[in-house]
Amino acid sequence: MRPREVLMGPILSANRGGNMFHCDDCGYDGVLVMFESEEARDNFRAKKTTVAVPEAQPPRIESIPIIPVRSKEFLGSALLESAPLKTAEVVSVRWNGTSIEKAGYEVDFDKYWAAVGSSRYRAETLYVLDISGINHAEPSFSAMRELAKADCKLLFDLGAGSPGEIMDGFMVDVEKVIASTKSLRTPRDFQDIYALTDNCIPCIDWDGGIVWSEGKRTDSIPALAKMLSGIGYGSLVLMDLRRLGTLAGPDPELTAMCSKLEIKTMLGGGIKEEDLPALFETGVSAALIDPYTPLIKDLVWQKTKEPKAVAVAPQPSPAKDVRPAPV
Repeated sequence: MRPREVLMGPILSANRGGNMFHCDDCGYDGVLVMFESEEARDNFRAKKTTVAVPEAQPPRIESIPIIPVRSKEFLGSALLESAPLKTAEVVSVRWNGTSIEKAGYEVDFDKYWAAVGSSRYRAETLYVLDISGINHAEPSFSAMRELAKADCKLLFDLGAGSPGEIMDGFMVDVEKVIASTKSLRTPRDFQDIYALTDNCIPCIDWDGGIVWSEGKRTDSIPALAKMLSGIGYGSLVLMDLRRLGTLAGPDPELTAMCSKLEIKTMLGGGIKEEDLPALFETGVSAALIDPYTPLIKDLVWQKTKEPKAVAVAPQPSPAKDVRPAPV
């Protein structure tokens, strides 16, 4: 270590540094620090050289709420009565053996999103089931454009029955479009879809057999998953339609099967938040949470019952007394 040489220039204050030293070992310049003891010096050196390692976060399974959306119409003002306006509501659903039907609950999407997107729930991705598109081939694109404004990723099942209809799903700002067996005819459709886009997630709908648009077949889930992986898909959804919306928990056989599939698997149907720790141990990569679980219902109703600000009509200012003060 040696004193740092300083060349004086025209501006003396810009050339201060006569108290600096140069270390030949590390090549850095620095101020000479005096310590009371070698122990104090060693402690200082240990603090400067120790790199803080961030605390490792415990691994967890990704949790994605299922959002069954139904487009509802209402008449606008008198000038717009000939053109009904549309908005979206989130409903609870059940599988009736042939289609997904609305159950008991319904709430406007903005209130539902205020609940699952809150600091208490922190959902970053939503799995949207477009009920009108799935059951009647009439996707709610206007409603989806409103949903796409939410600050989250959207996985969108619009009930697409062909590769061309899958591409229609990208008309709105979604992360991925879901290609589900309940809307497709044969496994060949997945090949045709992948030829058009790799930004799609296949969904195997299960009801004691794989549900296709032309009926239920006893195809093997592992065989179909292997075919999808061979096509090039990196992940799939396994949806247990029998348990969808029942809050009954995941099917043990399907859960055990997920760890044996040769592809990243998201499991849905009957899953609640308290099922997540056990699912993590099975190798399921993500869990699709049933709509209106007890936690979500509690959050939704809290948001719904929050008192609204009441507009208070402005009161006239008290008239000023302009009479002269008594003498």
